[in-house]
Amino acid sequence: KEAQTIANARNEYLHGAAASFAPIPPDAWWPRYWAQARILVHACDKDLDDFVGSEYESKVESHLIRNKKNIEHRAEMLVERARQRLGQFKSGQMRAAELDEWVRQTKYLPARLQYSASASCPACDGTGLVEGKDVDNAETHYEQVSKDDYDAWVDLTIGAAYFSCTECHLILDSYELIEALGLPADFEATTDVGDYWEPEYGND
Repeated sequence: KEAQTIANARNEYLHGAAASFAPIPPDAWWPRYWAQARILVHACDKDLDDFVGSEYESKVESHLIRNKKNIEHRAEMLVERARQRLGQFKSGQMRAAELDEWVRQTKYLPARLQYSASASCPACDGTGLVEGKDVDNAETHYEQVSKDDYDAWVDLTIGAAYFSCTECHLILDSYELIEALGLPADFEATTDVGDYWEPEYGND
């Protein structure tokens, strides 16, 4: 999601009337950029020294440290805000408009990604929902249930990309925020073989 945001901003900068990059201070921009660039560099079995050279590696590392601190700070603020709002709701201190928004928001908390699982909320200890769509690993299983009949299913490991809690309304909309608060980086899901190994069309 972050990479797509950067790409969209770049396209707007190159082809649009307004400069989308301009309003973002360099101290905020570069940490975000290098956090995404490092993923691509490592995917190519390289390290930062190969990409930027030893002269600039320490500078890039400082950006990465700053980005990690920014993410941790934002995650902590989101948790504190969720706790504050939950306290106001339970104590009846919300104004009418705030209460209407609180109730309305409940329907839109989940991202409704393809896979989901329960997870403990870091803000209120309630039961939240972690979601994802990227499959990190898939294992197909077969079990004979009768002489001529077999049951088949697929166990999946899904990368966590979104978390929400209907109790305190905490939303974590990125893997980085989820990781910063100690939630699992992935979760397990099970699906039917037919649902997972569905045929692809138009590729021949």
